[in-house]
Amino acid sequence: MTGTRALPSRLQAARRPRRGSLLASGAALAALLGTGLLAPATAAATPSHAPAATASVQRDLDSLVNEGRFPAVLASVTDGRGRTRDLAAGVRDVTTGGPAPVNGRIRMASNTKTFTATVVLQLVAERRIGLDQPIERYLPGLVRGPGGDGREITVRELLQHTSGLPDYDDVV
Repeated sequence: MTGTRALPSRLQAARRPRRGSLLASGAALAALLGTGLLAPATAAATPSHAPAATASVQRDLDSLVNEGRFPAVLASVTDGRGRTRDLAAGVRDVTTGGPAPVNGRIRMASNTKTFTATVVLQLVAERRIGLDQPIERYLPGLVRGPGGDGREITVRELLQHTSGLPDYDDVV
């Protein structure tokens, strides 16, 4: 579940964050990206080196596929002027051999927890987020209702999965 996808109205109230760090931290990441406190991670290069950087990333993608570790790999490279080039290697379907689309989508699922925790800890190291601060400070009004109150739950508790928020599977 991502912070950018709208839920049907009948599910909005029911899907209060439960696995605190999955939903609330994902929302935190989306909120930080939206406010400009955190810039999206990109493979940035200066404009004069953009073609070389793109070629280098494409070689890396091809290598991952050619070594047999992945059926497909997708990436985006953004240059110093903000121009983005999407890249792909491999196949979208191992049966048909159809090429992986450069604008393809992938399902991250639980892997987002690791990425989100890494970004949050980077922000802690930069002193932009406090581990022992309530999440209400960063996401006002987001976590309220049965089973959780953002004024009582800390960032540390979300990262450790000890916030006490109910599991979203049990709420629906």
